[in-house]
Amino acid sequence: MHGSISFNLLNSSTNYWTGQGILGDSSQAYAFFAGASVTLPGTLDRVRITTVNGTDAFDSGSINILMEG
Repeated sequence: MHGSISFNLLNSSTNYWTGQGILGDSSQAYAFFAGASVTLPGTLDRVRITTVNGTDAFDSGSINILMEG
């Protein structure tokens, strides 16, 4: 899988976030488009990268996280 996902804080007083992204699979002819929004109960202070069932290993590629504040 290759692609980009972005999260944006739209309202800091309510912790309202949006997310959008596009991912593709270079071995097949399809792409995933995603969008979401959520109001968090508190300040976002961590990000966790995990797999569907939480036990698979991340075995190749790279992840880059950029935070602007």
